[in-house]
Amino acid sequence: KPRNRQYFHLLIRQAYLALYSKHLPQALSEFMQAERLMTSLPGNWSWDDIDYVVLLYSGLGDLYNAAGERELSRQAYYKVIDICRHYGLVTRLAWHYLNAGNASMVLERWDEAILAFQEALNLKLPGQDEAKAGAWANLGFIFLNRQKPNDAAAALKQAEDYYQKEPVDYKNLAV
Repeated sequence: KPRNRQYFHLLIRQAYLALYSKHLPQALSEFMQAERLMTSLPGNWSWDDIDYVVLLYSGLGDLYNAAGERELSRQAYYKVIDICRHYGLVTRLAWHYLNAGNASMVLERWDEAILAFQEALNLKLPGQDEAKAGAWANLGFIFLNRQKPNDAAAALKQAEDYYQKEPVDYKNLAV
């Protein structure tokens, strides 16, 4: 039904408002309600619907991260990547790989994090320099952690080069 689809979209928007207002229980409730509703919606998904599914799981990743549920956060971010790859949604894919890599780093799954960051760097798409800078910076951290100072220095130099491309207002070495 069209109303169910609109309500699905609305729930996700409301969940994001709650998430960014730090009302985590409300955000979780609305994300979960949206996920349940999603499973009952009939086929013929529009691109808009698929974008909302991506937002749903990306939001859950952010929510679980904020709540300290690191493994659930990691699972949600990798689910986003699977959805994006399945439907060919690449415009924000570097960011999704960055989120997944960060979630893997928190769990000290270093090899998994490296692969996620490398995937972000392998994308040849415009407008993702800040995500690539974050991937390089995080690779630098991992290499430092693994006692590889030369690799760390090279990765951090790459991060710096990407950050230099960004307008001053967007430089953030903590991405």
